[in-house]
Amino acid sequence: MDKVQGFSIELKNIRLATGSLEPFSFDLAPGEVCEIQSDSSDHARSILKLLATLERPAEGIFMLDGNELDFSHYQSLLPVKRRIASITTDAALITNRSLQENILIGEAWYKNTMQPDMPPLCRDLCQKFRIEERLHLRPAATSPMEQRAAIAVRGLAKSPGLILVERPEDFVGRQRKALFLDALKSFSRRGATLVFWSDDTETGRNWATRKWMLEGRNFREITP
Repeated sequence: MDKVQGFSIELKNIRLATGSLEPFSFDLAPGEVCEIQSDSSDHARSILKLLATLERPAEGIFMLDGNELDFSHYQSLLPVKRRIASITTDAALITNRSLQENILIGEAWYKNTMQPDMPPLCRDLCQKFRIEERLHLRPAATSPMEQRAAIAVRGLAKSPGLILVERPEDFVGRQRKALFLDALKSFSRRGATLVFWSDDTETGRNWATRKWMLEGRNFREITP
């Protein structure tokens, strides 16, 4: 499989607009896998939203591949957003499009084509997640778990440089946990940067290269 250009990220003295966490700093290199453990789901989601450029920091510097992001100009963030897969419960499908159209919309945007092909890995995931026969349906005609599976496949379809995942151990169902984790590991081996929030300490074992702990208002890094 082709290599993926992962993100190099450096955050300096970031303070969130919500004030939920004390100012924090961290860096991530391409291909790193970082696990988040948190005693607050809101705090964990705030970190994922920040990395997805969906939440503007109140203070601090957000460096991406050596360049500072300007959150005051939305258009300048679009090329970055195209390379980010946000596989979270906040992600939504377009209601008047089929699951397949939803899955391929990121691929179409990234490659600037109206007729993108379904990547082999994503077609394989559709089959394994048991939504292959449901791709022609709109979200309203599918189950919440089928919609989550489509969101996961949509994120991976554009070969993202940064993958953000909320509770990968049960995002697409516990029965499909191993399949989903194998797909994420495949992308990290290809060079993608990966950050996931998990309540299961086993999820990142022998895989995560970094680990962040969010306790109260404090952000700290520990040995994975």
